[in-house]
Amino acid sequence: MGFDGPADARIDDGIDARIDDGIDATACAYQLCDDFEGDALASVWGAPTGTVAVDSSVSHSGVSSVHFHTPAVGSNTDLRASITDTSVIALGSAELHVRMFMRFAGVPATNNEGPILSTAESVTDFENSIILRPAELALYNQWNDSSTGNAMPVPTDTWLCVLLTLDRSTTTSGALALGGDVAPITMPNIQTDGPPLTWLSFGIIMYAARVQANQPALDVWMDDLLVADTELSCSD
Repeated sequence: MGFDGPADARIDDGIDARIDDGIDATACAYQLCDDFEGDALASVWGAPTGTVAVDSSVSHSGVSSVHFHTPAVGSNTDLRASITDTSVIALGSAELHVRMFMRFAGVPATNNEGPILSTAESVTDFENSIILRPAELALYNQWNDSSTGNAMPVPTDTWLCVLLTLDRSTTTSGALALGGDVAPITMPNIQTDGPPLTWLSFGIIMYAARVQANQPALDVWMDDLLVADTELSCSD
């Protein structure tokens, strides 16, 4: 299913709106909407990396979600199960807002961590990310090479609304903010862009340098994703 046939609809209202099978085109007034209904991922995502599939056994709404799985590995091993969009973030909006519902079966082992959402640009791959850690979520900004944790253990086996706000700036007037059902944090007065951001990834992304201990298998689900250039809430 995905974007094959009539479900591949765009709204000609100035916003490039992409939809998945389960969302009516007239209901999607955002840059990207996906409720991960249907038999397969929408074609906007391209080929996933690692083990990623639509899962009809777990959902926040409707009957399915997208499931990211990484196997158990030893230390110093890259782990990746992710989907990436290269069109939404390239539209050039000064702000980027993301609303997603996430469900974690577990968290990384002690001393391990990795992004569950990452924006970057194609020249240097510098990133703005939401990082999943053993005892918290954190924001990371690679231009400043700094991170801020929210000091709130991540609940497992329950759906959480996660909000990201990115104020894009090639100087130090940008900002990152995390909110929703998790403890809010903000990173103000930072560079967040330049050269322009070109891609947006979701899933489990753990680089070898951040896998400092043996890592058990990880399972993460995402559902009811919205990406917009205006503020979003958990109820949108």
